[in-house]
Amino acid sequence: MATAEAAVNICRQQEFDLILMDGLFAPNAMTGIQAMKQIRKIPCAGPTPIIINVTGMEGVGDYDEKALAAGANAVVGKPFNNRLWPALERTGAVARGRASGLELKHEP
Repeated sequence: MATAEAAVNICRQQEFDLILMDGLFAPNAMTGIQAMKQIRKIPCAGPTPIIINVTGMEGVGDYDEKALAAGANAVVGKPFNNRLWPALERTGAVARGRASGLELKHEP
């Protein structure tokens, strides 16, 4: 999605198992933190989506705590080449995908 608002709108129309959300800090626009809060308020018929916040702000000030409080299941810093798979495993996204019949494997 190009904007946080677009991400929230698509989540109102369709359910997702996994959302990778950028911090999306843009002047006069919804941030990724605000979008995660809005997405968490959307009723789900199925399992609640797993949200992994991918950001350049990991570990800066209290950003991680704010992202987790907003609804992120994990915060992964950029570049996330070797960090995304462990976060997917830690949050249950890999197990959920495999239970749905997806063949998921990690190739470092």
